[in-house]
Amino acid sequence: MKLILTSVIASSLLLSAIAYALEDSKKMEEMKKSDSAAVAPNRDGYIFESWVVYLDQVDRHASTVYFDNKSAMIPSIEKMRIQDWANAYKNSNMTPKVVVASWSDKDYPSSPNAELDQGDKSLADMRNQSIKDALKEVGITSVETFNMAVRPNWFQRTFASDSAQIKGEAKDRNWDNKNEERMAAILKRRGGPSSSVLILRPLNDRGSLTGGR
Repeated sequence: MKLILTSVIASSLLLSAIAYALEDSKKMEEMKKSDSAAVAPNRDGYIFESWVVYLDQVDRHASTVYFDNKSAMIPSIEKMRIQDWANAYKNSNMTPKVVVASWSDKDYPSSPNAELDQGDKSLADMRNQSIKDALKEVGITSVETFNMAVRPNWFQRTFASDSAQIKGEAKDRNWDNKNEERMAAILKRRGGPSSSVLILRPLNDRGSLTGGR
C-alpha cells in the first residue's frame, strides 16, 4: 500500500514538473515574440534596435525642472536637485553632455498659423540660460539649449543622430515618423508649460543637434 502511494505521489510530482517546464517554456517564447514585435524593421530589413535603446536611455536619464509662473529663476530646491543629478553622472566617471529644452508658461498653439509672442519666447530663452548657469556652477559646460516656444516638432527631427543609429541611416520615412512620435511622447510626458527638460547626450554623439546633420 505504501509502495503504491509513493508511486502515485512520485508520478504526480513528475507530471507537475513537466507541466511547469512546459508553461515556463511557453512564457519564454511569448516574451521573445513580444520583444521582437517591439522593434519593427523598415523596408530594407534593418532593425534600428540601437535607436530604440537610445530613446529608452533618453527617457531614463531625463530630468524635469519646474518654474514659477512668469519666472526664469530656478527655485532653490530645483536647482539643488538638478545639480545633484548632474554630479551623479560626473561621479560615475562620465563627462555629461546635456540637452535642455525649455517652455514658456504656455503650450505651443495647435493652429498651424499661430505662434507664441516674443515674451513667451524670451521667457523660454531665459529659463534655458538659468539652467546653463546652474550646470556651469558644477562644471557642466557642454550644454545645448532648445526653445520650445519657437517652432513645433523641430526637436524630434533634429535629435536623431547618425551615431545613435548604428545600423545605418533611416531612409524609411515611416520609421522616421515613429522616432519623432517616441521623442514627442518623452517630451510630452516629461515637459510642458513652466518647465524645462534636461537630457543626457549619448557619449559618442559629438555633433550639434541643430547643426544640420
